[in-house]
Amino acid sequence: SRPHRTGGLQFGDSPFSYSQQSPMWLGYLPLGLSRYDFFCPGETTARQWADYPGGGGNVTYGRHHMHITGTAMSVLVRKPDGTIRHKSRTDRYDFNYQGMRDEDSANRITHEPTVRVVGGDDVMTTCWFDNRLPPLGRKVGDPSEHKWGLASNDEMCTWIALHSPATEGSKSCRMNGKSAVLKSVSVIAPWQQEDDFTEREFGRAPVPPNTLPSCIDDDAYSHPTLGACASFAPELCEL
Repeated sequence: SRPHRTGGLQFGDSPFSYSQQSPMWLGYLPLGLSRYDFFCPGETTARQWADYPGGGGNVTYGRHHMHITGTAMSVLVRKPDGTIRHKSRTDRYDFNYQGMRDEDSANRITHEPTVRVVGGDDVMTTCWFDNRLPPLGRKVGDPSEHKWGLASNDEMCTWIALHSPATEGSKSCRMNGKSAVLKSVSVIAPWQQEDDFTEREFGRAPVPPNTLPSCIDDDAYSHPTLGACASFAPELCEL
């Protein structure tokens, strides 16, 4: 046998059916820019890794996988005490140029030698979609007909990873009864910029000098229509 074997790992929308006949079908995507958060609770990962050596798996490679309108994606792994174990982002996703991310290196959050998913960890998989026609967006065809499904012109939101050493079967949040939860769905607000909505950390447009403040950089800022930050900022927060 091979000296090193890897197993499959999936988080995100994998517990949900892509069939329109299924009661768990996610339906059609909103027009414009939207965000989907898929949450895998710690009680599920605890069952997944219950018989695993060391209580968790070393993630060697990971792929952020969406389809044609995917524009940004993030994965957040949190320990039972709420602290971050692992965070990975693709700030500018392109379906035509997706690839595997080498996760088998020092974790920049915890400085551990590799990425791990340990029993009891929460996993939040977040995807942003741009369901607009070119040149503004990426949709091919009628945006009102854009749905979740298996075709390239449909949508997915999945973190596909390899873990070592391998165990029997592929691990996902659909296992052992307790499945992932579609935590929230949100759309861009009229006053938001695309980079702010997608929470991009890389490649943001430079802020021009003398730009008016916002709630992000000044809690005392007051919007001319919506009022003080405290009045409307919570509406922008899904988590």
